[in-house]
Amino acid sequence: MAKITAIDHVAFAVRDLPAALDNAINVLGGEMMMEFESVQDKYRGAFARFGVSIVSFTSSDDPEGFLSKFVEKHGNGNQHIGLEIDDIEEYVAGLEAKGVKLDKTEMADGDFQEALIGPRTGNGGACN
Repeated sequence: MAKITAIDHVAFAVRDLPAALDNAINVLGGEMMMEFESVQDKYRGAFARFGVSIVSFTSSDDPEGFLSKFVEKHGNGNQHIGLEIDDIEEYVAGLEAKGVKLDKTEMADGDFQEALIGPRTGNGGACN
């Protein structure tokens, strides 16, 4: 039976990405891992490492982007938690059998499969 094996990362949506990264690295002592951008979904972000843990910070300058809307509604804060799954295909099939609705758009990615569970059915989070 497939199961969750670890928390992969915790992601925060923020209004000011440079300020969040400055705080994470220069105040809290995190180590910058990498920056990224999604042109399609209109956001940019970065990963910082704290020991063995990874924290993602994401932000959008597009007021119509989903992250801008999230921050407008909730303020800076946790946007999702990425979970590591030992057999994601089996785990996703099991969730679907229980009636959980998932966004499986990224399941076809051979390098990094991902399924998203919305807050109404999974209390938020991403499985990968």
